[in-house]
Amino acid sequence: MARTVLDKDKICIQVKETCIRENGVDSWKQRRRQLYADLSYLSPSMPHDGVAGYIAYNVPNKPRAKMRTGKFLGKKLQLNNNYLNPAMLEYLAGKVNMAIFGVENGGGMQFLVGDDITRAYEKSTGCGSCMTGSSCEKVGLYAMNPTRFKLAVLELGANSGRALLVKLDNGDFYLDRVYCDSRSIREQCISMPSKKVGIIVMGRKALVYGITNPECPITRC
Repeated sequence: MARTVLDKDKICIQVKETCIRENGVDSWKQRRRQLYADLSYLSPSMPHDGVAGYIAYNVPNKPRAKMRTGKFLGKKLQLNNNYLNPAMLEYLAGKVNMAIFGVENGGGMQFLVGDDITRAYEKSTGCGSCMTGSSCEKVGLYAMNPTRFKLAVLELGANSGRALLVKLDNGDFYLDRVYCDSRSIREQCISMPSKKVGIIVMGRKALVYGITNPECPITRC
């Protein structure tokens, strides 16, 4: 019988991978003992109410508390500016959220059609663009052709992403550019659609990401 991976172990895995990538193996070795001790003492996990984007943890002589994942990593595990910069801390928080909540428990990926597409653009799901907000009427073509256009939307806690899927004449789907407000979500916005709708044709536009965080400017590949 396979061993159940505890939430604190999932956090440890994500922290280890990110810290080694950013600061090197030697730096990780110097820090890991304290991190293991903190994780053992705090025993972090998904909150009892299942709210995505938060981590529950032990508090001495009090009921377990919960804190936003990024704040928990920076404050309780001391991975803030002295170790990881804000952009990397945000990225790590997204990876931890994905590991603990997954797309199923964290809101999940939806495939919108019709007027739901317009509403998603109106509220700027993912991040703003020339077709969001008061300009959402520009997506009328997508909304009027539900057999041809779908909008893949992924929401996890306070973060979200979107990508337009266009059904081609041969039945495959073309993945248009991804707009998201978190580095961690963009990978899921690319990988998840193929698991749900079948073959995905990846074009140059699929490599364009919109990130509203000033630490993660829009890049064009």
